[in-house]
Amino acid sequence: MALVPKHYILVGSTRIFGGNDVPDLLLGQHKTRKGFFSQIEVMEGELLWFGYREHDGEPTIEIRLGASDRAMTHPGKLYRIEPLTQETRFRFNVFAHESLHDVNANADTTVGLFLEGEPSTSDSEVSGGTGYELEAHR
Repeated sequence: MALVPKHYILVGSTRIFGGNDVPDLLLGQHKTRKGFFSQIEVMEGELLWFGYREHDGEPTIEIRLGASDRAMTHPGKLYRIEPLTQETRFRFNVFAHESLHDVNANADTTVGLFLEGEPSTSDSEVSGGTGYELEAHR
């Protein structure tokens, strides 16, 4: 599940989240924007990753991830996470098609570039003040 698709390259990683520092966007249904894959990487503790059907939002899969586990999310697919302990620490690694690298690998880019809330979160709410700063990898 953590395989990076061919011709996609790492363009950045979020800061590490955990404890009371998990943005609400991640706890509700959201999706990775088209053109991006996001990989959740668990550093400590455990969390649940839930996948949902697009047409009705019903859950289709539940995966338990522990320390050192990674899971890849596909563009446009609904999912959410649920940390299982206060000690759980994780981050997102963001991959874009190599043709988009020069456009999107910018250290000032926020998580709003690759995540969308679902269904009521607007783009301005997602990208503004989320604390999801990406660290660019070049």
